[in-house]
Amino acid sequence: MFDAAPLGEYAMASTQDEQSLTMRAEEIRVVGVVQGVGFRPTVYRLAIECGLMGSVANDGVGVVIRIAGYPDQIDVFLQRLYQEKPPLSRIDTLIRTPIALSELMEPGLPSSSDNLPAVSPSESGALGKLAAPEQLPEQLPAESATESATERLTSLPTGPSRFTATFESGSDDLTWDEHSIALGQQTAMQIQRNRQATRVHNQQGQSTENQLQGPRCPLHLRPEHRSSYTDDPVAESLAEGSVVTAETAQPAPWSAVAVADDGTIERQAGKTYGEVMAMDPREGSSVGQGEAGNHGRSRWLDRGPEGERPSPIDPEHGAESESAGRLDQVDPVRTELNGHSGADQTDLGDRGNWDDPRSAVDGNGAAAPASDSLSRSRLDQLFDSSPTAAPSEPSGDWGARSGIRPDVRPGISDRRSGDRVGPSDQDLNHGPSDPKLDANRLDHGLGQDLAQDLHQTLDPELSNSLAEELAELLEPAIDRLRPLEPTEPPTTPLGPIVPVVVDDADPGPALYTPLQPPTPIVSRSAPLPVSHRSQALDLSSAELLGRSPLSFRILESQSGPVRTQIAPDTATCAACLRDLHDPDSRYYHYPFVNCTHCGPRLTVIRSLPYDRVRTSMVGFQLCPDCQRDYDNPGDRRFHAQPTACPECGPRIWFERPSQQRPIVKDEQAIAQAAEAIRQGAIVAIKGLGGIHLACDATQEAVVQRLRVRKHRPHKPLAVMARNLESVRQFCVVSDHERSLLLGGAAPIVLLTIRDSHYLAPSVAPDMTEAGVMLPYSPLHHLLMSAVDRPIVLTSGNRAGNPQCIDNHEAHLQLQSIADAFLLHNRSILNRVDDSVVRVLPTSVQVIRRSRGYAPSSINLPPGLTNSPPILALGSDLKNTICLSRDGQAILSPHLGDLDSPACLQAYSTAIADLRNLFDHRPSAIAVDLHPDGQAVKVGESLAKALEVPLLRIQHHHAHIAACLADNQWGFDRPPVLGIALDGFGWGSDGTVWGGELLWTTYEQYHRVGALWPARLLGGNRAAQEPWRNLYAQFHATGLLDRVDSEKWFAQKPLNLLTGMAQTGFNSPWSSSCGRLFDAVAAFLGCAPDCLSYEGQAAIALENLARQAWDQDQQAYPIELRSESLLWLHPQPLWEALILDRALGLPEAVMALRFHRGLAQALVQAAQTLKQQGLHFGAIACGGGVFQNRLLLQCLEAALMASNLHDPLLLPQQVPVNDGGLALGQTAIAAAWLQLGHV
Repeated sequence: MFDAAPLGEYAMASTQDEQSLTMRAEEIRVVGVVQGVGFRPTVYRLAIECGLMGSVANDGVGVVIRIAGYPDQIDVFLQRLYQEKPPLSRIDTLIRTPIALSELMEPGLPSSSDNLPAVSPSESGALGKLAAPEQLPEQLPAESATESATERLTSLPTGPSRFTATFESGSDDLTWDEHSIALGQQTAMQIQRNRQATRVHNQQGQSTENQLQGPRCPLHLRPEHRSSYTDDPVAESLAEGSVVTAETAQPAPWSAVAVADDGTIERQAGKTYGEVMAMDPREGSSVGQGEAGNHGRSRWLDRGPEGERPSPIDPEHGAESESAGRLDQVDPVRTELNGHSGADQTDLGDRGNWDDPRSAVDGNGAAAPASDSLSRSRLDQLFDSSPTAAPSEPSGDWGARSGIRPDVRPGISDRRSGDRVGPSDQDLNHGPSDPKLDANRLDHGLGQDLAQDLHQTLDPELSNSLAEELAELLEPAIDRLRPLEPTEPPTTPLGPIVPVVVDDADPGPALYTPLQPPTPIVSRSAPLPVSHRSQALDLSSAELLGRSPLSFRILESQSGPVRTQIAPDTATCAACLRDLHDPDSRYYHYPFVNCTHCGPRLTVIRSLPYDRVRTSMVGFQLCPDCQRDYDNPGDRRFHAQPTACPECGPRIWFERPSQQRPIVKDEQAIAQAAEAIRQGAIVAIKGLGGIHLACDATQEAVVQRLRVRKHRPHKPLAVMARNLESVRQFCVVSDHERSLLLGGAAPIVLLTIRDSHYLAPSVAPDMTEAGVMLPYSPLHHLLMSAVDRPIVLTSGNRAGNPQCIDNHEAHLQLQSIADAFLLHNRSILNRVDDSVVRVLPTSVQVIRRSRGYAPSSINLPPGLTNSPPILALGSDLKNTICLSRDGQAILSPHLGDLDSPACLQAYSTAIADLRNLFDHRPSAIAVDLHPDGQAVKVGESLAKALEVPLLRIQHHHAHIAACLADNQWGFDRPPVLGIALDGFGWGSDGTVWGGELLWTTYEQYHRVGALWPARLLGGNRAAQEPWRNLYAQFHATGLLDRVDSEKWFAQKPLNLLTGMAQTGFNSPWSSSCGRLFDAVAAFLGCAPDCLSYEGQAAIALENLARQAWDQDQQAYPIELRSESLLWLHPQPLWEALILDRALGLPEAVMALRFHRGLAQALVQAAQTLKQQGLHFGAIACGGGVFQNRLLLQCLEAALMASNLHDPLLLPQQVPVNDGGLALGQTAIAAAWLQLGHV
């Protein structure tokens, strides 16, 4: 590593640390990359900006980067990669392997301009109907359902292209288009294509605005200073690798640096050095034949004091110059600024690539030793540039004759004298004053050539005088390359710089070879310890001070073991929305517009690595316009796999099957669907991850009709509004809630209802909250703009079935529910439901983790990251599954309840698809402890088939472990007191648990407290009929004799209830907190006799209690009984409820006192256990009861009022309900495997 140092000291370092100054090539494997978030384009951009050459490609393990550069360049590149990686991506492990320079582009790795291999018969068969676009109705034009034999993923321009070159002089830029620069394989780069306004300044400071369309520049010319040379140094310097550049007489001159296109220097025979320098006697320049002699073609203006111009011919050397004589005897070579080549072109590729051994030619034409790699000292010949005075006396020494002081600093060895030459720091920083121009020397010079190029390429409307003025400003000079230190970091990558002038018949590799590697950067960088965790890196001291252009490419993905991750589907970004609503955009009103920042990911991926051929976009071949955007690194659709437009992408249509109406397609389809919704129809809409049912949320009749058809009488329905202004008309929106609604995940957010009359009453009956979302796909944006009112948007499925994702399936399942269909032919490969979240006072609670969040991985806690792969299958309600590997837990999207054969089939399919997608081979399978659970049965079959252990994990232990893993509670940290409150979980004693105090680590748990158990009368029916739980509570607390059973349980089978309570027939003991809430809700009359969805009674009880939040501060008592466990006995609670009911206390007050009483009892239990000597480091919460915001508020208040100072932990990234259970199962299984308990 080097500190920022004056450039004059830079070459000196090469003699001190040769290893650091040697170019090297590396293969860098990045493991843990999330695919689909623009990681490869980021690598591409950073590599170009850091001056590296190479390629990047996906494979199954991650991203493979092959680069060549100097150590400081590579280290800065890695540091910036950690810092600037896409927000949704991650870097878990870097594997750096040195490779030979010749391996940088392996023959087996096709370039991005190559076509992909044809899809094999087996692979194309595997695509089936999933990968192909769904069939369109007969009335629509048929779309291609399969890809061609090959598909172009990336391409580089291979012929003449239109580029923009920028001259910088002070703050003024002159930009023109160069038409004839061919990009090749090694020094080529993808250039940003965008419309840019360029300001052309003339000599008087006047400016002309001109819009130029084209990619940004592969030409970048920066201020530079010149040395004066005489005849002999020209030949010597050419042999040493000098190049000729252009210089202006302005105080901040312009200079050009030569780089080839494809590993070659484009050369054109027939032009002499004198032609270029306006001194060729054959062209009749102002310098006569006799005056020029054998040396006329190498004359240069001296940079003496202003007004003191030496003679064009150095009298000290004259015609006796050996080197000048050599120049006369060879055919000169010129590489022209505009890139036009003559008939006699020679390709440097005949002499090998820049990373191959090659011979150099010294000043006498002898071959120099070949080198396998290019050291920085070898390239020092490119770093010298010094304006010096003319020699004061004749000398036979090379440096003295050239006027360059050999004692300035170590530089390049003169082959004849051994002296080193180079500029001083002062020379590098201070240029000479402006000499007066010799107009006669510009007749045929570089300035005239440039003027002609400008005249040909600038807009014809620009003044012709501008080119003439530029011609008068330019004069030729000879220069050595050196690192160019920009005054500020460039905002776009620099491209290859055009070769300008070379004079010699064949200077050989000594000139051409050094032009291939990057101009080395100067950087200040702390050592970069590449570790297994990105968090271990200290990147604060990295500072990039210079950059260099070279070629970098994105290659096709390689197959292999899958270790990468997948990005979740993301809401439409602001830029795509502008395209969607811009009449001048080709994406105007196109419902599938997307880019690398937004759009479908998981829903369209069939397999990894993530490329278009492995998505449901495989059948949609890119049109030329989309291909150009896809290939353009400056476009936000650069390598955006789902990108498409109306010319080449998916189509949408609207149909009313029951009315035999003609099918309407494309833009009119959305208009017809919107009109149908406004008129009261129920429309099935195929969205991003599934099909939804939509209707007008302000019309009570249609909402009721939807509930009847879908058999969903009470459960709240989600609402989509057009924008925030619409949401605020019926809900309160905080700043945090606003950010969630507008964020990339765009979930359903539970909001407090402001105006209960704005929406139809049946949308969220008797609720204080509504689930609201904003449009998250272009289709939804167009639809909501047309409807212009809130709509109900609920999952498209019949009761007991999973959400539909296929057009044919939608017609079969939803024909009795939907009046019309808005469908498209982009297949949904993975079902992804909408996510649901709620904002708490200090955090966000995830209710359902799905679209926008899944399958983003979660770090396993410290101490468990080295566990083998595990598959955890969750439970039967709100199911998700979890795959672990490489220290990461990958949770599936929400899969729902496993309560029907169709749901079980979808569950099994999701397991297989997710395992195949991530190439997951588990070492163990973790399941719930329940002996008859559906997920357990699937796990048993899978463990047997895979011949791996089946780990049965207690339900509530998994709840607490999920909370700990979510909060990164380390494996070696002390136990916690877990409070697990839910409706049902099989206990280790064969009873049903649900109100538990567990002293917990990942490895084990001890049940130290619980709610007093009561019977589940009728088993599962108790979870559906709250009055059964009320009877069970009266029976368990001995209060049946103190209540009027005939009154409380009128028209209920009392004899049957009594028999089951006494004998236990089909009535196991249960400590369930959820059933306690049901019982209290039944007692207060806020729960129906039969619930239609899980949690209905508890939600009603919470809503009732909130009505009295500011009216009462009391809490009902719950007794703590220390026996074998610390029991929380509810007898005092029920006695108080019965008394207050008799006294006529409002039900809302009683509901509130119950919540406060339960929270205080839990805190008192924790205090008691600590007093009894139980030590714990935190209180961790788990279970669906903690979705009750009021209970959480009461619990936090009770903790603050107590003497407990332990932190309260709640899950942040996964649901507190059974949707997060699989994460806990994974953490526990990892601990068991790590400790050898399996």
